[in-house]
Amino acid sequence: MTLATWITFFLACWAISLSPGPGAIAAMSAGLNYGFRRGYIMVFGLVLGIWTLVGIVVAGLGAINFSAKNASTTTIRIGNAALLTNRFTTSDSWRAPRRLGRRRARRS
Repeated sequence: MTLATWITFFLACWAISLSPGPGAIAAMSAGLNYGFRRGYIMVFGLVLGIWTLVGIVVAGLGAINFSAKNASTTTIRIGNAALLTNRFTTSDSWRAPRRLGRRRARRS
């Protein structure tokens, strides 16, 4: 590997590691919009999801999917169904009006 290629990869690694991912942005958004408790619950859910994924991979789902074509297709379809179900059951909450303060000021 040439020095120029190595420096490019090094800078890319730093840029990727310093930029926030979608989970961090979701947790910050929940914390700012709904308060500390909701943000904390969001972070707990993200960590729980990561550890669930790690547990499934460790259990060997990756090896099963690699060795059997039908298992891979079934897993992909179940995942797609879960994503679509989540999308259509929560889409109304994205368009819901947000309350910016505890109460609105009265007009005189």
